[in-house]
Amino acid sequence: MPQNIVRHLVATVDNLRAGRWPWSCGPLKPAPGQSAIATQGEITTLSDGNCRALRAAGAGGAGHGREGTYWSYERLYPLYQQAYEDLGYPGKYFNDRLSR
Repeated sequence: MPQNIVRHLVATVDNLRAGRWPWSCGPLKPAPGQSAIATQGEITTLSDGNCRALRAAGAGGAGHGREGTYWSYERLYPLYQQAYEDLGYPGKYFNDRLSR
């Protein structure tokens, strides 16, 4: 598990409520380079090659599926809660913020 991933995820969820994306502390970073696009008339989309590359990159981190994600969240919830309180929300629940 990457160092500080829980804290970064909590900060990301908290900042999304204000419409901000915290690139500096979020768990995701912008992909380097230019996206490959395809244009037909006035319609622009990601090209097939770019989509394959993104799927391959995403597949490496997704490995355990929905059930595994729920299990991980439940098991690690005390860490999420502590990180949320450390952001300045003592006595409030991270799960409530995530649900919103």
